[in-house]
Amino acid sequence: MIFPLCVLIAAALIPDSSNPSGQSTTTMEAATAKSTPSAYQDDRKILNAAVQMLRLKVDEEEEDLMKELFDPNSPAQRPITPQNTMPAMPHTVKELEFASSSILFIGGPRDQLSEKGIDFSATYTSIIAGNPVGGINPKGSTYIDNIALTSMFDTEKLFGWHGGHFIMSVEQQDGGDKNNLSSKNVGNFFLVNGAVGGTTIKWVNLYYQQLFYHDRINLNIGRFAAMDEFDSSPVLSNYIGSLQANPTNLRTTWNPNTSWASRLKINTTHDTEARFGIFQITDTSVNGLNWNFYPNDSASFFTQFDWNPEFGKAGDTWIFGDSAKKDSRIVQQDASSSKSFKTPVDVSKLKRFPGHYFTGAYYSAEGTAQYLTTTSLANSYAFYWHGDQVVYRPNPMTEAGLLLWTEFGYTPEVENTVITFQAKGGAIYTGLIPGRKNDFTILGIGYGGFSSSYVSYVEANQNQDPSYEMVSELGYRINFSRFFYVQPDMQWIINPNGLGSIPNALVLGVQIGVIF
Repeated sequence: MIFPLCVLIAAALIPDSSNPSGQSTTTMEAATAKSTPSAYQDDRKILNAAVQMLRLKVDEEEEDLMKELFDPNSPAQRPITPQNTMPAMPHTVKELEFASSSILFIGGPRDQLSEKGIDFSATYTSIIAGNPVGGINPKGSTYIDNIALTSMFDTEKLFGWHGGHFIMSVEQQDGGDKNNLSSKNVGNFFLVNGAVGGTTIKWVNLYYQQLFYHDRINLNIGRFAAMDEFDSSPVLSNYIGSLQANPTNLRTTWNPNTSWASRLKINTTHDTEARFGIFQITDTSVNGLNWNFYPNDSASFFTQFDWNPEFGKAGDTWIFGDSAKKDSRIVQQDASSSKSFKTPVDVSKLKRFPGHYFTGAYYSAEGTAQYLTTTSLANSYAFYWHGDQVVYRPNPMTEAGLLLWTEFGYTPEVENTVITFQAKGGAIYTGLIPGRKNDFTILGIGYGGFSSSYVSYVEANQNQDPSYEMVSELGYRINFSRFFYVQPDMQWIINPNGLGSIPNALVLGVQIGVIF
């Protein structure tokens, strides 16, 4: 763009070929200014018009470049919201598409492979935590991390087969066993670091996903974890401690432990879906490479119904509507500037209030040991419910606002269950601090009541009387970008392990997450 601009300027300044005396254009203009007073002004208008055209062209090319780098329809440009939080191990196709679009490696071989249907990603999550007061061993500290490597193959891009994805992933965890702060220092039941649970490298996912019937039916077959597909919400990934863990406490598969499984998901309407799954129950292997079937293996079954509504009217600030009258024009204020101005509103960009609700049931045919007898109990089952809802937006043009969530889990059979009833809830505010519109302020609380059989077992064998355990968590996630965050965090553990003999514990920590 600079070269043609210089050419035009030079063309306006070089001597006119019709000037035989070799006088400069400026001299000629001065000599003829009286006879042609507007000649110079006309030349300047032409030059200004040319410069303006070049500027418009530069702006157009710059806009095209930005669209190429930051396509608003690409997975990388999905908004930063608590309902889109990336877990330590991405496992769904949408999460993997987002993780593989990190701008850290935009362009080059990675994009070329993606265009051909081969995507790969890496995520790093680490937690540094300590208990300055309380617990069984105060003033302890730990470091744990989780590195996940994933590859995904799109059959449509590779050879024209629509709706197919093949996914593989491995995971390296450090400090989850030997450095577990809960067992080593706090002595509580709910882990204070819910993201990492082992110390090894492990093969995790190996499955194929296929879409059918206008993409309304979604089928997974292969090796994956039950709790990645059922009773799972991205909202809970915003928490460091046990508030991110699923409330169901019967035996099934949890990341990074996977087994042979099949999951069917049907979009029944535009905002509802039904899920069904069956998962092998078998002994886990150290590195996740034991893919055998054994005669004593059993199965767990899940069913779940999801509802993903949007409430309120576009432009409202509260989910139940605004009492104040609205002008047809909305005042928008730049979070990074003190300037405010009025501008016409594109109604299509006004935000509403999305929610995510699901309820489900779990059944296991496996016989599990009972606490008060030497026999096992088969046919165990449990129920769960979850809901998260955006309820307030100070500016309907942005993602800033308040989200509330709650979750319950109930296991009727107490004979082989540690926790019979769990209740959790919390709030996440996006953009609470001025100038930090993408940061999350996080608050949550959880409760777990021990089953009567477990209480009787502990009383008989340890001469103690467990009752309940509670945990509260307060954190602030600094989202530097869609692919990098730092989260200082504080947890308060009440009645650790339900015994009453362990002092309440304060846990301070920080979590760091990077998507490569």
